[in-house]
Amino acid sequence: MPTLTSLHSFIIIGHCKYLYSFVARSRTNMPSLSPDGEHQQRSSTVYTLHDDLHERLKALELQLTLEYQHQRDQVEEELDKLRQQLETITRQQQQQHQTTLATLRETIEELQKEVATALHRLSQDVDRVAQHAEAQTSRVVERLRNELLETLLERDTTTGTRHLLGELFMTLGRHLQEADKGEGS
Repeated sequence: MPTLTSLHSFIIIGHCKYLYSFVARSRTNMPSLSPDGEHQQRSSTVYTLHDDLHERLKALELQLTLEYQHQRDQVEEELDKLRQQLETITRQQQQQHQTTLATLRETIEELQKEVATALHRLSQDVDRVAQHAEAQTSRVVERLRNELLETLLERDTTTGTRHLLGELFMTLGRHLQEADKGEGS
């Protein structure tokens, strides 16, 4: 694929070759302006030296132009290669980044599921422990109440004592109700 620079170089080379051939043809076909041959030869020698110098300068200019264009083409080719490499590296890094993000999302989802499962199990365990503790507390309170009743009934022989026992039971009942309400909350 020719670049604009290489096309430009081709045009410059074509024009220089055309100019060179035109100048060479013009010199050979130019008539002498001087009537005597000697003057014509001297002026042609001076003209030839001047022309030769001019041609050499033109050839040097053409050579430098061509070298400049060649180096510029090489630099553009290298820049194109570097751009392509940069695009390739960028694409690869984007793909790696996308892969890393996908892996990270999967890992986060797995961890969220594990944490949710662990929290659910913990909640169930806490509920079971609370129910077990409440059942044990109720059994202990019931046993203590029964023991207290037995003790009080064994000692109670008089009516006054029974009346006092009734009041104690009422008080104990209120306390138990308040304690049950307190534990229920």
